[in-house]
Amino acid sequence: MNILKVMLQKEWMENLRTYKVVSLIIVLMIMGIMSPFIAIIMPDVIKGALPEAMKDMKIPKATYIDSYIQFFKNVNQIGLIVLVIMYSGMLVNELNKGTLLNLVTKGLSRKYIILSKWLMSVCIWSIAFLIGGLIHYGYTLYYFSNEGNNKIMAYLMSWLFGVLLLSLILMFSTLIKNNIGVMLSMIVFVIILFIANLKKGISDVSPLYLLQNNTQLMLGEIELSYAIMPIIVTVVLIILSLFVSVIRFNNIEIRN
Repeated sequence: MNILKVMLQKEWMENLRTYKVVSLIIVLMIMGIMSPFIAIIMPDVIKGALPEAMKDMKIPKATYIDSYIQFFKNVNQIGLIVLVIMYSGMLVNELNKGTLLNLVTKGLSRKYIILSKWLMSVCIWSIAFLIGGLIHYGYTLYYFSNEGNNKIMAYLMSWLFGVLLLSLILMFSTLIKNNIGVMLSMIVFVIILFIANLKKGISDVSPLYLLQNNTQLMLGEIELSYAIMPIIVTVVLIILSLFVSVIRFNNIEIRN
């Protein structure tokens, strides 16, 4: 445990030094602040964009669900893309620079390198997501209402998909050892998920279910039990990704 603690401290300092902590928190804070604001002004924006002949058309006022739709759309698209870009090199960069050689030659178990990078990236993602989510919830409560079911689970679904992406980044890093290659692999993985999602039986258990049904869960259009299998599948993929990462990393030749 002492070794893991030291490695976590190293990863924390590295994330601070490269401004990943501050950057990710700022991105999620902006999404938390802007989502309710965009929901409020959207009816006026739509009305202003209509042709003169349609100016008298009645545009429905924004409600609480519009704020959540905006937040989850921003996080599930822009937020996750930013997360992947920021952390695509968390292992590859050190492998290419040879900075891990001294640690390994001094007897450090390689599994601690993988675990510390995963735990710290998940921790930072969790902190940023929590701050952004709390800001969004507070502003939504202020401007709209406290309506909606299973709000915590709706937030957690997007958070869990982010954890999956971080786990996959580590796995692809041990397989490809190239920053661009890791990002391309992530893109291919998401494309495969979308293609597989076209089949009904797969779409009901796919990790993408977590990103596509946040607001449906809140509106009561789907039962909470429907999210259980996608969550289980996602957790299994996370565990498998970490297992492959550790096994593969143990067989990588680290050079200076």
